[in-house]
Amino acid sequence: MRVYLIRFADMPIGYFSLETTDPVYIGSLYVLEGYQRRGIGRRAFMIAEQYCAERGIPKYYCNCNAHNHPAQAFYHAMGGVIIKRDTGHENKQEDQLTFAFMVS
Repeated sequence: MRVYLIRFADMPIGYFSLETTDPVYIGSLYVLEGYQRRGIGRRAFMIAEQYCAERGIPKYYCNCNAHNHPAQAFYHAMGGVIIKRDTGHENKQEDQLTFAFMVS
């Protein structure tokens, strides 16, 4: 697993992880609210896509809480397709969606 610290002007503003086993997963993508919608999350996806492209891996994945609608909108905008739904848990934090992303 690779963990990336996202910095802006020497200040940490987020992080993400890239699980590099088979299958490849983006995990724990987080950017402080004041820095969202500036292309930072998109760069994380570019890193994942480049990693996969260099190794001939055709797709990668990420999970998202099923109730986190802003994150879902972002993943859809990044080309993600929901391939799995694990919902209906008593604890809604356990409700998850799995998105797949094709490497171009």
